[in-house]
Amino acid sequence: GVFTSTQTHHGGQEATLLLILNGGPDSISLKLTSCNGGSQWRLLLDTHADESDKLFPVDSDIEMQGRSLKLLLLEAVEEPGTLDIPGMLGAQ
Repeated sequence: GVFTSTQTHHGGQEATLLLILNGGPDSISLKLTSCNGGSQWRLLLDTHADESDKLFPVDSDIEMQGRSLKLLLLEAVEEPGTLDIPGMLGAQ
């Protein structure tokens, strides 16, 4: 398509995803580490179980069944009282 100056462009948001594949027949255990300042992983897809939206804190272990796939999303959880509103810090 052609982009004209009257059209608006809506950018997406960046996300850190982790795709784990276990092609072997045996179960394995993995440790979910942190990256990009995230504090928990949200399970989006698990081909071995019908569960989704399960949360795993950073540095927790995750069990991978044989011949399965999991897709996780890294999330940052804000602590209560840490809301940062631009322009409000240091304002008198």
